[in-house]
Amino acid sequence: EASKAGAMDLEELATAQEGGIEARLLVSQEVCAEKYRRELPNPSNETTFNYAWALIGSRSHSDIENGIEIMRSLRGNAFSIVDCLYYEAVGHFRCKRTKEARDLVLQLLSCTPACRQAISFLDMIDDRIATEQLLGVGSTAALSLILCSLVMLALWRRR
Repeated sequence: EASKAGAMDLEELATAQEGGIEARLLVSQEVCAEKYRRELPNPSNETTFNYAWALIGSRSHSDIENGIEIMRSLRGNAFSIVDCLYYEAVGHFRCKRTKEARDLVLQLLSCTPACRQAISFLDMIDDRIATEQLLGVGSTAALSLILCSLVMLALWRRR
């Protein structure tokens, strides 16, 4: 299964908003970044993965984007493809790119169909997509109602 020793569970990593989690993430980011810098110019795949994982857990959009790119490059190097797919999907999910997240989780599930964590994550993504679609339909309906009201008002005034 896509999991990392000591990793937070899915909801915590996906939202990362509680104070204790945020403090752990900051420490983790600092530790991983320092180790990554020490190993430059050729950090190990494991150090690079841990650094990317910490970036994806950040509240900073640019850190999350950097983490996604690092995971993508690791995946290209065939380093723990399942874990890279999973955390890259988490990064996209946190950046509210549900289609990309869903595509990556489906790709992960094609490699490991019994991965419960990925199945659970796919359900979470599908829930968000359904919510976004409902909001979109509601917004469209409200806009249509306003537009119809304005047209009727304009026609009524012409009389």
